[in-house]
Amino acid sequence: FKFDFSEIKVKTPRPKQQIFLTRSEVQQLIERTKSKKYKIITRFMYDTGLRIHEIIALLKDDVNWKSGIIYVHKGKGFNGGKSRIVKISKELLEDLKEFIRESEKQWH
Repeated sequence: FKFDFSEIKVKTPRPKQQIFLTRSEVQQLIERTKSKKYKIITRFMYDTGLRIHEIIALLKDDVNWKSGIIYVHKGKGFNGGKSRIVKISKELLEDLKEFIRESEKQWH
């Protein structure tokens, strides 16, 4: 006995259209964020293109403070993602240093 599948219609899912924020919208988002921590994270995501799980996994040793380069370990996916190097702006690097100094003072 053979099945005839020729009359079964399968809908192909359409890819979701990506929505991007304008620079103005990103600035508003950053300005309206009250927490310094989340402000830094938001700027990090916007300036570097890092994903939230990549930012959370960063260590101080992953940042080359002199050259402004970040080493992202196994990014772009949780299981066996590819490592890569990302440039960070001088302004964000300085703000990150200040944020780390302030955070370390709270813990000591």
